[in-house]
Amino acid sequence: MSVSKKEGEVSFSQILAGVEEAASKSATKEDVVSFCTVLDIYIEQLSKYTDDEKIQFVDTIKKLFESNHDLLYKASWDLPQLFINILESNWIPRSGGLRNNVSVVKYMGLFGMLASYGEPKSLLLACCEQISKLRIKSRSECKDLSHDSPLDLDESHPTTFAFYCNFVIEFHTLLEAINVCLRRSVSLWPSKYLATVVTCLVNFIKTSPSDPASIITVVRRMYTFIRDYIPPELPQNADLPANVQVSELPKIVSDENYLQRKLLIWMLSVLVEGHTRQLCTPFVALLVSGYPQKYVEAKWPKLEFMGRFVTLGMSMDLEYDTLLQNEIDRTEKLFPREKVAEFKTSDDILKVVIDGFNEDLHHEAEEISFSAISTIILYTCSTLVSKEKFSTEPLRLIPLVKLQLRLFVPFSIKPQLIHYTAVTCGMVLMLEAIGSHHDESLAGLADPGNRLLLSTYLQNLSAICLNSENKVLISFFYRFLAKILRDSSEEMAYSFLLDTIQSCPFEKLQVGCITILNELMSKDKDPRKYSSTLLNYSASENARTNKVAGSAPDISDGVKDLHLTPPPLPPRNTAKDDKYINYTLEREKSILDVFDRSLTDFSKRPIHVGGKILAFVNLLSSQSGKFTRDEVVKRFREVAELATKLQECKEQIINGDGQKVEEAGEKKRMRSYLMILSSLEISSTRQLPEAFGFTRNEGV
Repeated sequence: MSVSKKEGEVSFSQILAGVEEAASKSATKEDVVSFCTVLDIYIEQLSKYTDDEKIQFVDTIKKLFESNHDLLYKASWDLPQLFINILESNWIPRSGGLRNNVSVVKYMGLFGMLASYGEPKSLLLACCEQISKLRIKSRSECKDLSHDSPLDLDESHPTTFAFYCNFVIEFHTLLEAINVCLRRSVSLWPSKYLATVVTCLVNFIKTSPSDPASIITVVRRMYTFIRDYIPPELPQNADLPANVQVSELPKIVSDENYLQRKLLIWMLSVLVEGHTRQLCTPFVALLVSGYPQKYVEAKWPKLEFMGRFVTLGMSMDLEYDTLLQNEIDRTEKLFPREKVAEFKTSDDILKVVIDGFNEDLHHEAEEISFSAISTIILYTCSTLVSKEKFSTEPLRLIPLVKLQLRLFVPFSIKPQLIHYTAVTCGMVLMLEAIGSHHDESLAGLADPGNRLLLSTYLQNLSAICLNSENKVLISFFYRFLAKILRDSSEEMAYSFLLDTIQSCPFEKLQVGCITILNELMSKDKDPRKYSSTLLNYSASENARTNKVAGSAPDISDGVKDLHLTPPPLPPRNTAKDDKYINYTLEREKSILDVFDRSLTDFSKRPIHVGGKILAFVNLLSSQSGKFTRDEVVKRFREVAELATKLQECKEQIINGDGQKVEEAGEKKRMRSYLMILSSLEISSTRQLPEAFGFTRNEGV
């Protein structure tokens, strides 16, 4: 039953009659514009009527077009938008499967007919224009709409579900119509039509606020478009343009096939890059040991699709090892050995990288190329998950450092470029290079000529990872950093850690580096010179079975899990106490000087420096048998006195008006500092060092 008609409103029967009359006049006067205008006016009023009446309206339109293909052909440019308006006229697809919704079936039937009988060129352009306008409506108003994964939509929220369903249905029908139009086209130069479509889809992936590459149903449809693409038919010899000879056809066809392949490969690279942008956490859990597989299971449909991308690329003759080697070769041109020897500061390296980045932008504007980000990701997945074997093995540590400098330094300059999954894969490939070329990698890390490159790389990497606020990525970064420093030269590790503790703007990184410094000063070098890997070499099996693999380390603060592997048993009768970073009086003085500056800063900024103070206390306690006893006692007394000062301002800090302490999390941290530092209030000088692990006879 239709809704009650107010005075002046057109009844539903009048609407049907008006559409039929407009179609009849259009056939007589060949006035397609007037027909589309009338149709548009009536479609705008569809929201006032019931679903049954909307179905009747669609059936009427379909019958009109079935009996008049010429009208459908001439109206091809306007009809996609009008048909989409029908779907969006509060015609809500219900849950239970889209194929079971009459509204969806009717809508797709209209588009199927349009794709079959519409004018191919006009319809293709019209559909591309509509795709560029697609978005999930009212996303900002829908708090329950998951930005990262629409698969998590709760179908009990019909409005939210309709927004998502409409987006998917509209995209599917538009791309299907485009696909049919491409196949119906007859041209010697089909690449110009494919270029229009691919450019539209690439822009859609990159610029749409709905982030279509994060929606698995949209990604699946784009994937099948690339996989199933078939070039259109060539014109018959009799229909060839006057300026084309039959003898020229083989070269034209060859050139066109090359161009079409380049376009599809470009689209694949953009699709992979967009699809993986939000997959950093599951990539870490899949590729690195020690993380729960719940992260993998949560994004399994998307991760599973990476195998399809790997296979699709290889079916298009993409050799991921060659692509990666090409990127490394391009990078080596930025960092020839003679130029590396001339670098004096990190700024020299950054200038070279930024100049190279600007050249790459110009290069990309002139040539269709495969994304370097997608290359790193697909190579990682193909070798470590799919276990593909390639003819070349481009993994060498220092070239990978240079490559990541070239690709990731721009992330710090333009944060919108950041791709955390690529950063994860970059670290994983570094670890794989160490594992597969261990001696060569250690030599590269120990080479003084690479010291500035390594420190600049680690500084840039630390800024990217810590700014991500992703606890899993930060945890992996700390473990990665500790391993790289453990395998590098002693002087390189020590200077990097001390410089970071003194100069880094990230307090958490300072705390982490103090902890790593303590680790490396405490841990004996493995006499077998064997460096264990962090990689999960069962990633392929986990990917196939999607089984839960163990529990994660505690990553609540990102620095607690710095023991990469269980420490090896110490060698028997070791004559020399050889640590990764050995104690010297000069290093003691430098460390204590930094500690003194932190104590001074603590009285001014207790919340921001408190964690650093506690990390230093832990370091000095662990190194109690090496550092000068009187110097350590002096600092510990100062630390103990801080507790008294903190107690005096406790009410101001913890119960303040919100201006002194802006976040509840900082209040919690402050309470922790108070509890720990209060335990350091020891009245006796004799008791103080014993409280931190000294014995009365210990000292240097």
